[in-house]
Parts: sequence; C-alpha cells; structure tokens
Amino acid sequence: MKSGVKNGATKRILEALEHGPMTAAELCEQLGGYEPTSMASLLRGLVKPTPTLPQRIRIIGWTDHHFGMRDYPRAIYEIGEGVNKAKPVRSKKAQHAKAKRKYNAKVRARAKKNFVFNLGVY
Repeated sequence: MKSGVKNGATKRILEALEHGPMTAAELCEQLGGYEPTSMASLLRGLVKPTPTLPQRIRIIGWTDHHFGMRDYPRAIYEIGEGVNKAKPVRSKKAQHAKAKRKYNAKVRARAKKNFVFNLGVY
C-alpha cells in the first residue's frame, strides 16, 4: 500500500492518533516541525478516500477553542473509516453580530485618523 506522503509523515500522523483523538494544532505540537496549515492539508488527504487509497482517519467532532489561537471550528480527528461529522453552522445572529463588530471597528479607525472631514463626525 502507498503511504501517500513522503518522509513517513502519514505514518507519524497515524501513530500519534493511536493515542487518542486530536486536532491539527495538537498534532503539530506532538509531531513538531509542522505548521497547522500544512498539517491540515496533510490530514485532508487522509480524511477523504481516493481511487488508490482508502479513508484512514475521520472527523468525530468540532471544537472552537485552542489556546493561543483564534476561535473558529477545528476538526477533531480519529483513526478509522466512517462518516465525517458535519461542520457546525454559525447562527445568523452570530454572523450579523460579527459583521457589525467589524464595521464598527472600521468606523472607529477611520474616525481616529487626523483628517479634516472627520472633525465633524463627533
């Protein structure tokens, strides 16, 4: 059977997941030498079956929290075949609140600039 990835990265990922379910960031910490973005692309090749290789890991859940990183849904991986759990959908209310915060931050930044037309804003 083909490994699918050079330098035995697939083998090291599968060995790390034998100890229990992990996110891509946790795998990076355990394996060392990988960026979370490159780890996510490596894992994508293991989650979906290809014509030559079967599915080797699956997504069992999602978490929003990881220390020192932004809060957004991150997949939790586990060894095995099966149906991947769907990514949670953010509510419309939460999407609207996020867009409003982003817009208000832009308005505040624009008002802070030393520009003659902003003098009439306040």
